[in-house]
Amino acid sequence: MTTETQGARGLYFFASMCAGAAVGLFAYRYGMLPFAWKSKASMLIPGLAVGLTFAARSIVKDRGPRPALPLLIAGGVLGAAITFGLSYVVFPSLTRASLTTTALPGFTIGLPDGEAPTQKFSEYDVGKYQVKNVGGEGGVIAVSWEGGEASADDLKLAANALGPAMGTTGVPVVLTLRGPRGTAIETVRVDGDKSPMFMSFLPCGPRRVMVITMAGSDSEALHSRVLPTFVCKPDPARDNIPLGVVPLIVELPGWYANERGPNQVVLTDGTGMVLLKTISASSSDVTAMVVPMFNAIGWKLATTGKKDDRTLLSGTIEGQSVHGWVRSVPCGTQTVIIVAIATDVEGADVLALKLQPARCARPGEAGTAWQDAPAGFLDGDATGEAAEPAGSAAP
Repeated sequence: MTTETQGARGLYFFASMCAGAAVGLFAYRYGMLPFAWKSKASMLIPGLAVGLTFAARSIVKDRGPRPALPLLIAGGVLGAAITFGLSYVVFPSLTRASLTTTALPGFTIGLPDGEAPTQKFSEYDVGKYQVKNVGGEGGVIAVSWEGGEASADDLKLAANALGPAMGTTGVPVVLTLRGPRGTAIETVRVDGDKSPMFMSFLPCGPRRVMVITMAGSDSEALHSRVLPTFVCKPDPARDNIPLGVVPLIVELPGWYANERGPNQVVLTDGTGMVLLKTISASSSDVTAMVVPMFNAIGWKLATTGKKDDRTLLSGTIEGQSVHGWVRSVPCGTQTVIIVAIATDVEGADVLALKLQPARCARPGEAGTAWQDAPAGFLDGDATGEAAEPAGSAAP
């Protein structure tokens, strides 16, 4: 074999490696990564593959007779194996992507790379942190926290309330995943058209941290990797979260606190109901989750329209016809949701007039303090002064 022939064989072998490398890049890009991969490298891999293809053709142009096919196949397989392996390491899928420890108020959690929020809506008692386009694959991980226990019942209610807004349509299914220090964490899975949603509560002192993952077919694997990274770092000086305190100043004579919880209070005048609930500020329509939330506990409400800044509601509660509305009041890094329920439209309009002047508490100012209902008030036996029932049209 002449030196020239050996050189031609070497060039053909190198060209076959380039062609195989192009095949390996295409195979990894479209076989291992989502078709809608949105990483900055999404165009790099196809570009390199096209470049290698042209390089292979240029190398063997006018190089004489082609060597035996097994030699070319060996070069192609070697080139494909090298680029596929390198891509596997350099461009990992979400099931293997590195997690970065993210410090949030009172805890840390490992999250994958993505589009982090430019504005943080978070305080110690209530807040959220959301990463979009997770791993360049269009997924979302949302971490939010509030006061309360991490109960399975509340987890199902949250899934029913948030599911429609997140694009899920399935029935919540409860499963158990491994959490911090090997603990068992109850998790809800809800199927959707584009991606299933996985949701878990993680206890952290008097608070609960909710983690939601939607990342297509990688959702469960990614959610399972994130949960064990959670580390609660409570601040004892801030863990005393008072019940029934909302950063809102509002006057409702004759209304009393019927139920108190962390960052929320339910008021009644004996007939109507007003819910004041603090959540983390959001650019989305937070009122959209109110109807699913109440319907999840057995109410039958529906949205009937808009009026000014209110979303109107109507339906039945335990068979009784009701009307009402919901609106949100932005208060810095938080939002207060106001839900008003009355027995008729006129009563709901009266509540709208009374609650319209509601304002956010100023820095250093406490929200309105609500007294408990007097003994027998809800039975109609209270001797104290009470306001006109919410179902009445009287101002």
